[in-house]
Amino acid sequence: MTRKRMIKLLMSVGCDRNNAARAAALADGSLSHAVLYYDLCEEFARVLCELRRQSIIEGDMTGAVAGMVGSVYD
Repeated sequence: MTRKRMIKLLMSVGCDRNNAARAAALADGSLSHAVLYYDLCEEFARVLCELRRQSIIEGDMTGAVAGMVGSVYD
């Protein structure tokens, strides 16, 4: 994979141009762009799952109605 292709792929999943270029610059002779890209995607998926898990668990899970809905019309 070329540097330009990696930047385009990172931009397609939501990275801005500057961050994608910085990530592509991390690939030196010992680490290919393809390996770096797949490592970044793996880390992105892990963080996304962690954020999703936090937003589901946090908050009121009682199922009660919030506020005084309906009590205004008594």
